[in-house]
Amino acid sequence: MSINGIIPIKDPERSRSMRALLEDILNKHPLIDSIYTLNLPKQSILYPITYRLNKLQFSALRNATQIIGEKECYLSILQNYKHDRNIDKDWVINLNSDGYLLFAKSNMVLENILYSVNGSWAIIFHTDDLAIIGGKEEFIKSFLEAFPLTEGEQIKNYLDDCKYYAERMGGFDFDGLLIFLERIFGREKAPTLLQASNITKP
Repeated sequence: MSINGIIPIKDPERSRSMRALLEDILNKHPLIDSIYTLNLPKQSILYPITYRLNKLQFSALRNATQIIGEKECYLSILQNYKHDRNIDKDWVINLNSDGYLLFAKSNMVLENILYSVNGSWAIIFHTDDLAIIGGKEEFIKSFLEAFPLTEGEQIKNYLDDCKYYAERMGGFDFDGLLIFLERIFGREKAPTLLQASNITKP
Protein backbone atom coordinates (compact mmCIF):
# COMPACT_ATOMS: atom_id res chain seq x y z
CA MET A 1 0.00 0.00 0.00
CA SER A 2 1.39 3.38 -1.04
CA ILE A 3 0.71 6.28 1.32
CA ASN A 4 1.67 9.87 0.67
CA GLY A 5 4.21 11.18 3.13
CA ILE A 6 5.84 7.84 3.98
CA ILE A 7 8.45 6.22 1.75
CA PRO A 8 9.88 2.73 2.37
CA ILE A 9 13.65 2.50 2.03
CA LYS A 10 14.50 -0.07 -0.61
CA ASP A 11 18.09 0.97 -1.26
CA PRO A 12 20.38 -1.31 0.83
CA GLU A 13 23.07 1.35 1.21
CA ARG A 14 20.65 3.94 2.57
CA SER A 15 19.11 1.36 4.87
CA ARG A 16 22.57 0.52 6.23
CA SER A 17 23.21 4.23 6.77
CA MET A 18 19.97 4.56 8.71
CA ARG A 19 20.78 1.53 10.82
CA ALA A 20 24.24 2.90 11.57
CA LEU A 21 22.64 6.12 12.79
CA LEU A 22 20.20 4.06 14.82
CA GLU A 23 23.01 2.12 16.49
CA ASP A 24 24.52 5.43 17.61
CA ILE A 25 21.20 6.53 19.11
CA LEU A 26 20.24 3.30 20.88
CA ASN A 27 21.63 2.29 24.26
CA LYS A 28 20.96 -1.37 25.08
CA HIS A 29 20.16 -2.30 28.67
CA PRO A 30 23.01 -4.40 30.17
CA LEU A 31 20.67 -6.79 31.97
CA ILE A 32 17.55 -6.85 29.77
CA ASP A 33 18.27 -7.44 26.08
CA SER A 34 14.87 -6.23 24.87
CA ILE A 35 15.07 -2.83 26.57
CA TYR A 36 16.74 0.21 25.05
CA THR A 37 17.30 3.75 26.19
CA LEU A 38 18.77 6.59 24.12
CA ASN A 39 22.20 8.17 23.74
CA LEU A 40 20.80 11.70 23.70
CA PRO A 41 21.27 14.80 25.92
CA LYS A 42 17.97 14.46 27.82
CA GLN A 43 15.43 11.68 28.10
CA SER A 44 12.00 11.11 29.57
CA ILE A 45 9.24 8.56 29.35
CA LEU A 46 5.80 8.68 27.74
CA TYR A 47 3.18 6.59 29.51
CA PRO A 48 0.71 5.23 28.70
CA ILE A 49 1.16 5.19 24.94
CA THR A 50 0.71 2.58 22.20
CA TYR A 51 3.21 1.66 19.48
CA ARG A 52 2.42 4.88 17.62
CA LEU A 53 1.66 8.58 17.99
CA ASN A 54 -1.93 9.74 17.75
CA LYS A 55 -2.98 12.81 15.77
CA LEU A 56 -2.41 15.28 18.61
CA GLN A 57 0.98 13.78 19.48
CA PHE A 58 2.12 13.72 15.85
CA SER A 59 1.13 17.38 15.55
CA ALA A 60 3.23 18.07 18.65
CA LEU A 61 6.16 16.25 17.05
CA ARG A 62 5.73 18.34 13.90
CA ASN A 63 5.75 21.55 15.94
CA ALA A 64 8.78 20.46 17.98
CA THR A 65 10.78 19.54 14.87
CA GLN A 66 9.90 22.82 13.18
CA ILE A 67 11.71 24.57 16.01
CA ILE A 68 14.91 22.76 15.02
CA GLY A 69 14.30 23.04 11.28
CA GLU A 70 13.55 19.40 10.42
CA LYS A 71 10.85 18.39 7.94
CA GLU A 72 11.54 14.66 7.73
CA CYS A 73 12.34 11.85 10.11
CA TYR A 74 13.05 8.14 9.98
CA LEU A 75 10.89 5.26 11.17
CA SER A 76 12.43 1.83 11.85
CA ILE A 77 11.03 -1.42 13.18
CA LEU A 78 13.12 -2.77 16.06
CA GLN A 79 11.40 -5.98 17.05
CA ASN A 80 12.71 -9.04 15.20
CA TYR A 81 13.78 -6.95 12.21
CA LYS A 82 16.82 -9.16 11.58
CA HIS A 83 14.76 -12.30 11.10
CA ASP A 84 12.58 -11.38 8.12
CA ARG A 85 14.32 -9.72 5.20
CA ASN A 86 11.21 -9.58 3.01
CA ILE A 87 9.33 -6.96 5.01
CA ASP A 88 10.04 -3.23 4.87
CA LYS A 89 11.54 -2.08 8.13
CA ASP A 90 12.80 1.45 7.40
CA TRP A 91 10.89 4.47 6.11
CA VAL A 92 11.27 8.21 5.61
CA ILE A 93 8.41 10.20 7.10
CA ASN A 94 7.33 13.61 5.78
CA LEU A 95 6.48 15.50 8.95
CA ASN A 96 4.29 17.95 7.01
CA SER A 97 2.03 15.13 5.85
CA ASP A 98 -0.47 13.06 7.82
CA GLY A 99 0.57 9.89 5.99
CA TYR A 100 2.26 8.56 9.13
CA LEU A 101 -1.07 8.51 11.00
CA LEU A 102 -2.77 6.32 8.39
CA PHE A 103 0.24 4.05 8.01
CA ALA A 104 0.96 3.63 11.73
CA LYS A 105 -2.67 2.87 12.59
CA SER A 106 -2.56 -0.21 10.35
CA ASN A 107 1.06 -1.27 10.66
CA MET A 108 2.62 -0.33 13.99
CA VAL A 109 2.12 -3.44 16.12
CA LEU A 110 5.80 -4.02 16.92
CA GLU A 111 8.44 -2.08 18.81
CA ASN A 112 9.62 0.78 16.63
CA ILE A 113 11.44 4.07 16.72
CA LEU A 114 10.89 7.49 15.17
CA TYR A 115 14.17 9.39 14.94
CA SER A 116 15.81 12.48 13.54
CA VAL A 117 17.62 12.28 10.21
CA ASN A 118 20.44 14.09 12.04
CA GLY A 119 20.29 11.93 15.16
CA SER A 120 19.23 14.86 17.35
CA TRP A 121 16.04 13.31 18.79
CA ALA A 122 14.19 10.00 18.95
CA ILE A 123 11.05 8.34 20.32
CA ILE A 124 11.30 4.62 20.92
CA PHE A 125 8.08 2.67 21.42
CA HIS A 126 8.45 -0.29 23.76
CA THR A 127 5.93 -2.88 24.88
CA ASP A 128 3.82 -2.33 28.01
CA ASP A 129 2.46 1.03 26.79
CA LEU A 130 5.83 2.70 27.30
CA ALA A 131 7.87 5.00 25.09
CA ILE A 132 11.11 6.86 25.69
CA ILE A 133 11.75 10.27 24.19
CA GLY A 134 15.19 11.82 23.87
CA GLY A 135 16.68 15.03 22.53
CA LYS A 136 17.44 18.53 23.65
CA GLU A 137 15.44 19.92 26.55
CA GLU A 138 13.49 22.43 24.44
CA PHE A 139 12.46 19.68 22.01
CA ILE A 140 11.16 17.42 24.78
CA LYS A 141 9.41 20.28 26.55
CA SER A 142 7.62 21.32 23.35
CA PHE A 143 6.53 17.76 22.60
CA LEU A 144 5.24 17.03 26.11
CA GLU A 145 2.82 19.95 25.87
CA ALA A 146 0.56 17.64 23.81
CA PHE A 147 0.04 15.26 26.74
CA PRO A 148 -2.76 15.72 29.30
CA LEU A 149 -0.46 14.42 32.05
CA THR A 150 2.69 16.18 33.17
CA GLU A 151 6.08 14.52 32.86
CA GLY A 152 6.07 13.81 36.60
CA GLU A 153 2.60 12.25 36.48
CA GLN A 154 3.58 9.97 33.60
CA ILE A 155 6.69 8.79 35.45
CA LYS A 156 4.75 8.14 38.66
CA ASN A 157 1.97 6.28 36.84
CA TYR A 158 4.52 4.06 35.10
CA LEU A 159 6.32 3.19 38.33
CA ASP A 160 3.06 2.66 40.22
CA ASP A 161 1.98 0.21 37.53
CA CYS A 162 5.36 -1.53 37.66
CA LYS A 163 4.86 -2.04 41.38
CA TYR A 164 1.23 -3.15 40.98
CA TYR A 165 1.99 -5.85 38.42
CA ALA A 166 5.18 -6.95 40.18
CA GLU A 167 3.29 -7.58 43.41
CA ARG A 168 0.85 -9.80 41.53
CA MET A 169 3.53 -11.69 39.62
CA GLY A 170 5.79 -12.44 42.56
CA GLY A 171 8.33 -9.65 42.22
CA PHE A 172 10.46 -8.02 39.54
CA ASP A 173 14.03 -7.16 38.66
CA PHE A 174 14.74 -4.20 40.96
CA ASP A 175 18.31 -3.77 39.72
CA GLY A 176 17.14 -3.84 36.11
CA LEU A 177 14.52 -1.16 36.79
CA LEU A 178 17.04 0.99 38.67
CA ILE A 179 19.56 0.84 35.79
CA PHE A 180 16.77 1.63 33.34
CA LEU A 181 15.80 4.75 35.29
CA GLU A 182 19.44 5.77 35.80
CA ARG A 183 20.01 5.74 32.06
CA ILE A 184 17.02 7.98 31.50
CA PHE A 185 17.04 10.32 34.48
CA GLY A 186 20.55 9.98 35.92
CA ARG A 187 21.99 8.21 38.96
CA GLU A 188 20.98 10.93 41.38
CA LYS A 189 17.32 11.16 40.39
CA ALA A 190 16.55 7.48 39.73
CA PRO A 191 16.53 6.32 43.41
CA THR A 192 14.27 9.21 44.43
CA LEU A 193 11.76 8.21 41.75
CA LEU A 194 11.65 4.66 43.12
CA GLN A 195 11.28 5.94 46.67
CA ALA A 196 8.37 8.17 45.63
CA SER A 197 6.51 5.07 44.43
CA ASN A 198 7.56 3.03 47.49
CA ILE A 199 9.60 0.64 45.40
CA THR A 200 12.42 -0.91 47.41
CA LYS A 201 14.90 -3.67 46.79
CA PRO A 202 13.62 -7.04 48.06
